[in-house]
Amino acid sequence: MKQKPLPDKYYFYPISLFGLLLTLVLSFLAFNQVTGIKKAWFLVFQVFIGVLLCLLPFLVERRFKLLISSYFKKTYWLFLGLSVFLGTGLSFYLRIRYWDKMLHAFSGMVLTILGLGVLSLLMPKFKHLSTATILLFSFFFAMTLGVYWEFYEFTFDGLLGLNMQQFATITGRNLVGRHSLMDTMSDLFANALGASLFTLYCAFKMNRSNDWLQHFFFISTKEPRVTK
Repeated sequence: MKQKPLPDKYYFYPISLFGLLLTLVLSFLAFNQVTGIKKAWFLVFQVFIGVLLCLLPFLVERRFKLLISSYFKKTYWLFLGLSVFLGTGLSFYLRIRYWDKMLHAFSGMVLTILGLGVLSLLMPKFKHLSTATILLFSFFFAMTLGVYWEFYEFTFDGLLGLNMQQFATITGRNLVGRHSLMDTMSDLFANALGASLFTLYCAFKMNRSNDWLQHFFFISTKEPRVTK
């Protein structure tokens, strides 16, 4: 007898519990690990926000009466676990080389899935759209949000004296010219690579089955208005 897949909430619970525990640990250790009180509090704040972000799909579903794709939820929670809890909370960004670039590539895939879901809400009956139109929308959707992430890093680097865009060395010496752009541009390249690979994968799967993209649809559960 084939087993039913576990509800999405069972994937959410272990991630959120791990995040809560990590937030408590960091609240005691961050001030010894990070130089500067603002940086320490921002580290704890980022991890705590990561825990709240785990709830975001459920809040969006309830607020806007949607059914969000299970594929998106699982990749979204995996991304939070790798980026916020491991990358920021346990300093994998500093401990493991190219951890940041790997996550930027993975985020390109996650954002492409989100783009497909958003398009399915904007055009519930988008079978009239060509495959190229659907995939180009989701690709450029992912690229646009990737740019906005760099805006976020740039803003908080300036406000809190951080170095998320790696414009300075560990000793605090500012990089000059092309070297100061390497981290930002490589992040954008990685995001584009992840989005491109997943878009090509979608194109390959759609050639075999036109209904394959339904795995990523967001479905509205609002009752249709009755017109007199």
